[in-house]
Order: sequence, then structure tokens, then C-alpha cells
Amino acid sequence: MEKKIILSCPTLKKELLKAVEEAGFQGEVRFIPQSLHSSPMELQEYLQDMIGQMEDMEEILLCVSGCGGATAGLRAVHAPLIVPRTRDCVDILLSGKNLKELERPEDGFFLSRGWVEYMKNSRLDLSRILEEKGPEATEEYMRTMFRGFENFYIIDTGIYPLEEIEEYIQPLADMIGGRVSKIQGGWGILKKMAAGKIDDDFLVAQKGESVKEVLQRERHMRSFT
Repeated sequence: MEKKIILSCPTLKKELLKAVEEAGFQGEVRFIPQSLHSSPMELQEYLQDMIGQMEDMEEILLCVSGCGGATAGLRAVHAPLIVPRTRDCVDILLSGKNLKELERPEDGFFLSRGWVEYMKNSRLDLSRILEEKGPEATEEYMRTMFRGFENFYIIDTGIYPLEEIEEYIQPLADMIGGRVSKIQGGWGILKKMAAGKIDDDFLVAQKGESVKEVLQRERHMRSFT
């Protein structure tokens, strides 16, 4: 087994495991607790602790993106730290050959199989809120929660059927007057990560460096060009 590890958000599990299978990735894959998704500071602390324990690894790949700024303060301790230059997991799923060509609607809420699994255990689950609040209060609550995000985009990654996702989100869309549509997702970042094709779509913090320091150095260099 290679001395590499991918630490990933569980919402990317289906797509990452497919990428790992296709690329023949021989390292370790580990998924972080789902509960950390809503707390960037706790996520950062958890990841830094994990990074500090990995004394035998030669490469640590983070597949949690920039969610809430959780990766900015991370420091490479024993091995280089590789982070995709994406805003969040949506960018990762929508990515193709390179991030410069990434196209993403700015007016909606995005869903994949992994994200629906997260929603079912969150304060965004329609059936759970209906049971707690009743129809009228639920509609008011959901309209508030999704104000400005009434367009629901199901990301078609080509790995699993989309009917279950449609059936899950359509009642919510109907309640708040939203619209459900599909958008293609190539998950190119995951494919490159699993295949070891680390290019300009990734930031690399060498041993002893933090992600923030690399970003600052890059900004400094750009100021002279």
C-alpha cells in the first residue's frame, strides 16, 4: 500500500470511491465525521489533529475543500498537504478537466446522493420539520431557510440513479415554489486526486507550511507579475 491518505467529506463518498476504484489508488481513504460539516472551527481542529498523527504518510490529500474556511489554517506537519482550489464540495462534484472551465449557477441549492443523506439527518429535512412544527409553520420555516435558493440542482455524476433524489427534494420545492433541475457533474478533482495527477487545480503545502502561508506567498508573487 502506498503511504498516501485521502481525508474526505462523507458527502463525496460515492464519487470518491468510484474515482479510487477507477484509478487503482493504493493508499488509504478515510471519511471525517458528518457532524463536523456545520462547524468549520471544529473541522479544522479535527483535521489538524489527524494530520499531526500521520507520521508515516508521504502525502496527505484533503478532500474537504474550503468549506467555511476550515482548510486555511491547516499546517503540513510530517508530509505535504494537498488541497483542491475549490470553494466547497459542490465545486468538486461539478469540476471537469480543470477548474478554469468550471461552470456553476450562483442562484441555487445543489444536491447529490451524499448531500441528501446529510439533509435527512439535519434541520433541512422536510419530513422531520413537518412532524415537529406542522404544515403552516414548516412552510414558513422552509421559505426562510431557502430564501434565495429556490432553484434546486441535482448533480448528475453518472454513478447512481437520480430518481430517489428527485422524490426527496420535489415536495420541498413544491412547498416553497421552487424548481428542480439537473446539472452535469464530472468530479474531475476526485479523478485527478485518485490518479495522482496533482496540477494547478491543487494547492500544495510542503512540510512545515500552512495553507494560509502558501496562499499569501502566491498573492505576493502575483503582485510582481
